[in-house]
Amino acid sequence: MKYDKVSYNGRLIGPEEFPLNPLSMVGCNLAYTVVNTSAHQPLMLDRKLEVLAESYEAMFGTAVTLNPEEITHEIGELLYYGLYPKVGNTLTIYLLPNGNNAPDRLIIHTDTTPYNAFTLLDVRPRANIARYEIPFERHHTTLSLAAARHADLMAKRYGYDLSVRANTRGEISTSGDNTVMAIRGNTLIVPTTEQGARKSAEREAVMEAAQRANMQIIEGVIRVENIESYDEMWVVTPSGIVTLYSLGTKLLMNICASRIARHL
Repeated sequence: MKYDKVSYNGRLIGPEEFPLNPLSMVGCNLAYTVVNTSAHQPLMLDRKLEVLAESYEAMFGTAVTLNPEEITHEIGELLYYGLYPKVGNTLTIYLLPNGNNAPDRLIIHTDTTPYNAFTLLDVRPRANIARYEIPFERHHTTLSLAAARHADLMAKRYGYDLSVRANTRGEISTSGDNTVMAIRGNTLIVPTTEQGARKSAEREAVMEAAQRANMQIIEGVIRVENIESYDEMWVVTPSGIVTLYSLGTKLLMNICASRIARHL
């Protein structure tokens, strides 16, 4: 993790003032969310903060209230100070328990992309399947993020671009910490949170766009043994939809994704 400044409880600080070693953040298993921006303004922030607060309460048993206006200002200040271009910047917001009711808040700039809106991304990666279990699988946590990064490294070692996670029951729900969706004909299959899909503003945005595109939506189980029956598979990221070129040996199409892009 490299950065010049981060926002810590609303104050810009340098690495020498940061209270945690980045490696210890994984060991603490913190709740986090990733926010995309356009012209330094966060997208879907209100819903993302609601989900983040739910995750923190599920993990630590403490209800927390997050102020979207306050966090919007902190994001804008961090991006302005860093002289980041006004395109698609992604930032990660971590909540750090400190023994008090209100957790500490850490915001770090993660990446800059050419996508300054939630859209269809111009990449089609090849993916493999990694089977493993994680705690709090319905939530974005630093432990699930670390496991996903390790799975992606293993995938690249064998010639793939990324990994798609299946649990030990053969149910597919995520790639990295992002929701995976499947398409069969004109039907969008969305894994349920009970199946292990992450609660996310992006998941909800894609389902709404699919409705506007007159697609049928089914919330159900995406199974490894059914991969051959799917026409498309999507990874829903904070920046937009990534359509897989292949999953294992199954080649996938990009037809419905191109159609739904007009409704995002």
